Amino acid sequence: MPDIKRTIILNILTVKDMEEEFQRYITYLEGERNLSPNTIKEYKKDIKKFFEYTKRAKKKNLNEIDSKFLRRYLSYLRTMRYSTSTISKKISSIRGFFSFLEMMNIIDENPSQFIPIIKREKKLPNYLKKKEMLNLLESPVLLNNLGKRDKAIFETFYSTGIRVSELVNLKIDDIDLKHKKIKVLGKGRRERITLLNKNAKDSIEEYLMKSRLELLKNDKKTNGISKSLFLNKNGRKLASRGVRKIVERHIKKLGIIKRISPHSIRHSFATHMLDAGANLRAVQELLGHLNISTTQIYTHLTKSKLKEIYEKTHPRA
Repeated sequence: MPDIKRTIILNILTVKDMEEEFQRYITYLEGERNLSPNTIKEYKKDIKKFFEYTKRAKKKNLNEIDSKFLRRYLSYLRTMRYSTSTISKKISSIRGFFSFLEMMNIIDENPSQFIPIIKREKKLPNYLKKKEMLNLLESPVLLNNLGKRDKAIFETFYSTGIRVSELVNLKIDDIDLKHKKIKVLGKGRRERITLLNKNAKDSIEEYLMKSRLELLKNDKKTNGISKSLFLNKNGRKLASRGVRKIVERHIKKLGIIKRISPHSIRHSFATHMLDAGANLRAVQELLGHLNISTTQIYTHLTKSKLKEIYEKTHPRA
């Protein structure tokens, strides 16, 4: 005998109800999955865009959203000229939401399971060659507070390979200069320890001794109280966007034409480590990658190095 209550729920569940279930889904991602705020923000954006599409298509009930409709949405995304990677991410967000609805017994069958899997484009990331990286590290002028801060930022990036979101969220208490270590809160709120080389340690130490204290004086709202390690010119926590501008300014100053971002320095860290013979698992741990397949992209970047070594050393090369 069919579950009468269950049948009624499916029949009356509207798209508006689905939006309410979406709020439950976000709570689930925050509490159970422990995803980072940035990741959750992307999920929200992707799924809200899907809701907008369902409204324009005048879909009122959840049972109208089937695999055929989802494939039409996929076609719509392609007409919007999104990259394959972006479309893949948006479809992945929808799959996650419908899987949640199925898990919570809101739907009997997950229509998103029939959407074709899109292979993401594998783009090799931009990175700096060793000489370019060393030039960037020496680029800041150390005669002012912001120059010493920029120097500390670049040295920290290159010493640890951390993400820009991880860098801006560093607190003074996360830094252990004596043992040359930093405690980092990464994606999914996973904590890891990264290492500081001597140059990074010295640069942070010099920044902390005077420059940071001087920057704090510029913050009139909080009376110069902040736990954040890196501050902006107003004495407040430096934002990711601010770090990107700092990197772009120094890259332009050096006359480097290729597009370089804070993430490019992370790529440079990994590539240079592997070029020097570092173990892939060790680099994975330092980068905070959950899966080694994510780290393996950097092995493609080192193939040119292998070819160079081969041509120099093999008798018949």
